[in-house]
Amino acid sequence: MKPKIEPLALLAFLVVLWSFTLLFIGGFWTTLPLTFLLAGSIWLIGKALVAGSRNSNVGVSLAMGLIVVIVLFLTPPQFYEHEPQPRPFFLEYDLVAFLLSQLLPALGVIAAALLLSAGIRHGPSNPENEQAADKGNSRLAALAEGLLGALALAGGLYQFYWLLVWDSTYDALGVLNLIPAVLAALFAAALVAELLSGRRQWLGLLYAVLVPGLMLAVYLNVMLVDTRVLTQSRAERIGRALENYYARQGSYPESLDELRPWTMLAIPVPVIMHGQNWCYQGEKDAYRLGYVDRADWSSPELFATLAESAGEQTGESELCQEAIATLKAVYPKFYGLGD
Repeated sequence: MKPKIEPLALLAFLVVLWSFTLLFIGGFWTTLPLTFLLAGSIWLIGKALVAGSRNSNVGVSLAMGLIVVIVLFLTPPQFYEHEPQPRPFFLEYDLVAFLLSQLLPALGVIAAALLLSAGIRHGPSNPENEQAADKGNSRLAALAEGLLGALALAGGLYQFYWLLVWDSTYDALGVLNLIPAVLAALFAAALVAELLSGRRQWLGLLYAVLVPGLMLAVYLNVMLVDTRVLTQSRAERIGRALENYYARQGSYPESLDELRPWTMLAIPVPVIMHGQNWCYQGEKDAYRLGYVDRADWSSPELFATLAESAGEQTGESELCQEAIATLKAVYPKFYGLGD
């Protein structure tokens, strides 16, 4: 008998979606119709994805999967840090921008579901492929799609990890970030169940359990991360790179950009304030490396923290003052109130 798990996935999806809208918007009669409106829109997107997946060949599936994997691993993690003003969530925190920050993790989860389903459908063990002329090519295509699916899921978890890390530096939503993740997982699980046939539909249920479990594990891991310790370890890596540069060139670079790509392939940013880079001052025999800091996300007082240095600099120059002045100009009603 053909299992029917789509109604279960749909019911769970509606419950989680309603909880999400109720949490951030509030009001039973407001969120109930909005929930069904959102669910209807998502259902149409799902139908389009299913139709596109069924009509695409192996080449298209692999090309799209490769693009998604590249995007997930090369795009810097997204986080929306708004002006820290004590106002209600829906007014102070642009809900659209918040949802967009969840887009990359969701992209990984959904793309993985489509690729893994395609790998099963295109594989030699699928009864529909019994008449395939070249079983070897069929097996290779299924393996490639499965591998890209696993990479897409890993990329989604990678983006989710850094979203949570950056969230911990600010007015943290914490476990609430799991709600969009669970929604994406349930949506992807329904796609798996729709794309597969027979008993393989139960893989959708497995996906609906496995992916939220992985995201919960990521969340618990992030709870152990101290962003200041992480930032200091990054500063120490840059400090070692600066010393290597000095040993080769006989002087420190005037800019950290000079370290790339031969001394450091990429320069990690401080994990303190999203959008802020290092403050660096370099001379021939001395350098100072620091970052803009604050006692707490809600504190209007900004100051510089020195992370690494070497030698004695000449002249009077205050670290990070230009960056702090820029932040005060952008947020004049908050930063610098104590000046």
